[in-house]
Amino acid sequence: MTKLLYLDDMYLKEFTAKVVDVVEEGVVLDQTAFYPRGGGQPADTGKLVANGKEFGVLNVERRDGKVVHFTDKQG
Repeated sequence: MTKLLYLDDMYLKEFTAKVVDVVEEGVVLDQTAFYPRGGGQPADTGKLVANGKEFGVLNVERRDGKVVHFTDKQG
């Protein structure tokens, strides 16, 4: 289960996380500051940086009990 960091600090801009699952649409992290779309609220957007590469986060949604970060490209 992804730890939802925004519940403790809604202004958090940087965090360290591990990829725990890769799904066709994106990645699931062990923790996130990205708010997923829901309840009439849009999802947060931004970027993930891994191994010197940047991945734009275009959308975040809950899918099958997971918080999936949809990125603009595959790693």
